[in-house]
Amino acid sequence: MTESTDDEAIILPSLMSYRNIAYHDFVPPPARAIETRAARRRNGKIVTGVALSAALIGVSAILLINVAPPDDGPPIIGSPSPAAELSPTPTPSTSPTPSTSPTSQAGPTSGAEVVPVTAMLTGLDLWDGGATVVDGGETGDWTLASLSIYCDLAKRPNYPGPPPARSGARERALKKGDIRVVQRVELTDEQHQRWLMQRHREFVGDCADAILQATGSRPAIIAEGFAGQESFIVRSGQTHWVFVRQGEVTTQILFKHGETEAEMKSAALKAATRMCHATTVC
Repeated sequence: MTESTDDEAIILPSLMSYRNIAYHDFVPPPARAIETRAARRRNGKIVTGVALSAALIGVSAILLINVAPPDDGPPIIGSPSPAAELSPTPTPSTSPTPSTSPTSQAGPTSGAEVVPVTAMLTGLDLWDGGATVVDGGETGDWTLASLSIYCDLAKRPNYPGPPPARSGARERALKKGDIRVVQRVELTDEQHQRWLMQRHREFVGDCADAILQATGSRPAIIAEGFAGQESFIVRSGQTHWVFVRQGEVTTQILFKHGETEAEMKSAALKAATRMCHATTVC
C-alpha cells in the first residue's frame, strides 16, 4: 500500500467522525484538525504493530523453552536415541526367558496342583520311536464336550458337590508323521472325578440323535472297563475319545487316524499305569 493510500485510510475515518458529530449538514473540519487526527491514527498503528510483534516474539520464546529438552535430559519419546544410533551392537532383550523345558516338572497347563509330567503318555507308549512330544496340547477344543454345540439337550456340567479343594491339568500332543494323539490329564478329587466320568456317559446318551442329525455320525460308547478303575471309549465317525480314571485323576485321549480298538485299549492301559504317578490309589 502506498503512502497516499495510507493517508486516505487515516484521513477518511477522521472526516467520517467529523460528519457523525456535526449537528446539521456535513461541514469539513479545518485542515489542521484533520492532520492532527491523521497523525494520531498513524502513530497508533505503529505502536500497535510494534506491540503485536513483541508479543509474538515472547510467545515463541516461551514455547521454545517449554518444548526443548534440557541438554542432559532424555530424548523426546518417539525420537531415536543418539546412543542407540551410534552403538554398533544391539541392546540385549530384557524379556524373561523360560527357565524350564516344555517337558519339565514346571507345573500343569492349568490349575493350582502340579500334574507330574511322568503321569502323561510318551511317544514310546504308542509307537516304536520317532515321535514328537508337544506339551500344551492342541489349540481349540478337541474334547468330547466340543460336540455339545450340536445338542441343545446337553446339560450344564454343574457339579452338585462342594468345589474340589484340588485342581490341576496338563495336556500334550504326541505326533508321528501325520498321526497325532492328544491327551489331557486332570486332577481334582475322587468324588468329582466319578461324577465327571458319569457326565461324559450321560452326554453321549442325551445328544446322540442331535449330533447324528448335525454331523451324520452318531456318538456311542463302544467299550468299557478295560483299564484303571473306570474306562470307556466313545466313537463318533472316525474320531474316538478314550476315558480312564485312577482315583482322583482322569485322562481323556483323542484318536482320529483310524486306530483300532486294540491299539486304543493298549494305550489306555499304559496311560492308567502312568497316572499312578499322580495318585496314591495304585
